[in-house]
Amino acid sequence: MSLLFRSPFTGKADSFFVPTAQEMAQIRELLVAPVAASAKLDGEIAAMEAALVALKSERDALNEEIAAHQSLLAPIRRIPQHALEENFLACLPTAHNTLIDPTEAPLLLGRVCRYWRELAHSTPLLWNRIYVSALENNNSSSRGGWANMYEPYPYPPSVSQYAMFDAVLQAWFARSAAAPLHLAYYQAQLPRYLHSVNPPYGRRTGSDNKAITPPSNFSFQFPALRHLRLVEVGDVDQHFTLSTSRVLAHPRLVTLELQSFITVTHLSCNWGNLVDLRLFCHQIWGEPGAQTGPTGGLSIDGAYELLLKCSRLAICSLQITAQGSSNFNPSRPINLPHLEQLSFGLVQAFAHQATDNTDSQNLPLLLRALAAPKLRILDAGSGYIPKGCHASGTAVHFMSASLTAAARLEILRNLPATTSLHVWVDSFLPIPDQPDIEVITGCEGLFTNMAEEMLCPPLNSLQINAGDSVLAPTGIVALLESRRKMGTPISVKVRYRKSRVLDVEEDLRRLQAEGLDMTLE
Repeated sequence: MSLLFRSPFTGKADSFFVPTAQEMAQIRELLVAPVAASAKLDGEIAAMEAALVALKSERDALNEEIAAHQSLLAPIRRIPQHALEENFLACLPTAHNTLIDPTEAPLLLGRVCRYWRELAHSTPLLWNRIYVSALENNNSSSRGGWANMYEPYPYPPSVSQYAMFDAVLQAWFARSAAAPLHLAYYQAQLPRYLHSVNPPYGRRTGSDNKAITPPSNFSFQFPALRHLRLVEVGDVDQHFTLSTSRVLAHPRLVTLELQSFITVTHLSCNWGNLVDLRLFCHQIWGEPGAQTGPTGGLSIDGAYELLLKCSRLAICSLQITAQGSSNFNPSRPINLPHLEQLSFGLVQAFAHQATDNTDSQNLPLLLRALAAPKLRILDAGSGYIPKGCHASGTAVHFMSASLTAAARLEILRNLPATTSLHVWVDSFLPIPDQPDIEVITGCEGLFTNMAEEMLCPPLNSLQINAGDSVLAPTGIVALLESRRKMGTPISVKVRYRKSRVLDVEEDLRRLQAEGLDMTLE
């Protein structure tokens, strides 16, 4: 019960009562005992809170000891060291070399416990792959992405930053011990720094090594080098002189992936040693108003001369970036007995630009001269080796608007054993602002002529990317009806934009009802 329970002033607290001097003295006298009792309670509460804190601290300390002992029973502790090392290796990225990032393996593994850190640091295969992004790179380009042109130019790194950068790389390389180094170096700006790849580590760089690095500053200290990737980016006025880079002439080099502003004939490579070749040679354009046209790049003519030198190729991807000769006439056969995948990127013209499109004329001539008995994949258009293609015979991909229908037919005539065909159908819409020009697309009449000439008898898989285009002019229905009458089984997949109605969908559904293996998506 409250000490103020019998106070005569209890009912006056919420009123406008104004005590007299005598009543004020009485109130003060009434408060003496309650104030003392409140202070006593505060002391008892403080003592109990202190006791509670002590108990919680004792509990937490005990729980830490319990957890430490319980961790000894964790199943992961019973995993053998070699198995744990395999798990560590499985944490590494597969699409690219490992990054110097504390939130990703292998650095992340060292943040778990001291044992994991010691084990990770003593496992060389965790550290023999590294992607190095130069200090000069800004954030948007440090992983190979496109830089924002409106971003301010980054401040140049300081001497102390270079020293720290070098120390990190040296520690990383040291942990890789004697394992072959797989180095990827990316620098978007003019090179000033690559001294961290020094002779103690350079001697063992090579097995499956891919280096993205400015070649003018590339140290030629990699006697085991076999696989090399060079990507040249940035201002054309500051492009690097690949023709003087000795690394391209490495005697053991079997894989070369090159993207640069260069003329292929200026490169001093051991072409006859290459097994995997991927080239994207950009043209260099002169100043506006200059009398000279673009220089460099690679044409169909140049690709022909290049392939004559590459007798060991198994994989080849060439971006055609220069206009070829209208008098192209291959005089010698291209003998590539090991070639399995061949890709041409065609970026010069559209099929309706017949007067400027020498690719449609020259590419079939090149392929006619090609002798490649093991060829499994031919891509004419995108310039990239298709992934996930498992055709039992030869797969042909027409993924560009550059080739005319006549050129595509001629290519198929040269490849009668084609079993899989993938076609991107370019739009039949009129050219904007030029409604009077007749549009001749690369697929008009393509399938009609295939049916009439009975091209590619083994063809058993056909995929069409229609987008917004109409398919009736291609003759797709005629081809499928012809194959059905011949009794030749064929699987068909047609992809088109769902926002529109496919013009031949009714005919395709009818053929599907008659037993044709077809997918519309």
